[in-house]
Amino acid sequence: MRTILPILSAMRSGGLALAAALTIAGCAPEARHPLYTPLEAAESFGYSEQRLSETSYKVTYSAPVRRTYAYGREEREQETKERLALAYDLALWRAAELALAHGYPAFEVSNRDNAVQVDIRSDYYQHDPFFHHGHHFHHGFFPHHFYGFYDRYAELAARVTIAVGFRGAPDGDRLDAEATLKRLRAKYPDAAGPAPAQG
Repeated sequence: MRTILPILSAMRSGGLALAAALTIAGCAPEARHPLYTPLEAAESFGYSEQRLSETSYKVTYSAPVRRTYAYGREEREQETKERLALAYDLALWRAAELALAHGYPAFEVSNRDNAVQVDIRSDYYQHDPFFHHGHHFHHGFFPHHFYGFYDRYAELAARVTIAVGFRGAPDGDRLDAEATLKRLRAKYPDAAGPAPAQG
């Protein structure tokens, strides 16, 4: 696995933290697709597969890009592990569906490949030095100036690809397809979107 984990400066004030939180809230795009979606539909995240033979597939899941202001190495590594775990789970979800669709009750993962990319970016903020608790203070005839600063953040992308083979029955490393689907649907209850309305 090739993982880039840059360490950013940890010097941040309470005001900077608040500005970052507001930026995340204001700039986060509204999700148009559920988490468990074909990549060709969501474009920036989702699952895809490649058929290798009658009983084997290569399944990939790309997790949605996550913006993070984590500055410590340990915290960044933890976020990376969480995104990879999500990607692996949803790749397993798709593999289980494919096994059942082909009439096999079990499948086996023979290979796993992790890919992580971290892009460092910056946001520019303007700061009013005379703004305090909702009030502006002007001192004599001194000019009222604003100054700006940059706040750095990272965009974390994670992708997992697994090679799976369909099997006749769960045993040892072979996963029960039905049980896998049940477990993952319970773990991510909203991943596939709302249930269709009953007519």
